[in-house]
Amino acid sequence: MQEWSEAELRQKLSARQYEVLSLVARHLSSKEIGAHLGLSYKTIDNHVADLLIKLGVSSRADAARIFLDISKPRERLPSTSQGLDLAAHPGAQAGQPEQIPTFGEAQAQSSVSRTALSSLLRLPPVGGPRHDLTLVQRITAMGQIGLVSIAVLAAIVTIMIGILNLLGR
Repeated sequence: MQEWSEAELRQKLSARQYEVLSLVARHLSSKEIGAHLGLSYKTIDNHVADLLIKLGVSSRADAARIFLDISKPRERLPSTSQGLDLAAHPGAQAGQPEQIPTFGEAQAQSSVSRTALSSLLRLPPVGGPRHDLTLVQRITAMGQIGLVSIAVLAAIVTIMIGILNLLGR
């Protein structure tokens, strides 16, 4: 893998690609990066694909290593083998990079009404943070969504039939 200096990297990548690379180095997913930057995850995927080509690497991990190699020691992040848990060390050191809310945290802040509706209908969460549901729990959740969908469709059909009956008289 080619050795890069920070100046070379900044010259080779656009400002947005450099910013995306710094977030990739924090082990954030495209959805989390997109939520942080206000972009769609597909746009982030495009930026990542472009910067992989420009850097001549084949994976996000290789690109992240390049970024980490040029980072100042106080900004170095743990390697993949050590793991990275941003939530476990909030503001641990003054020199540490700022904490970025994950996709799930951003969604939780903006979806109070959706959460209330989901709890009222007893629907499982859609999107957001990863979960550890078992296969049975996932199948049950899909069944609940299917039943609610059928009930909504039946209500719409019943309303349409009622309207057609009224118009036919």
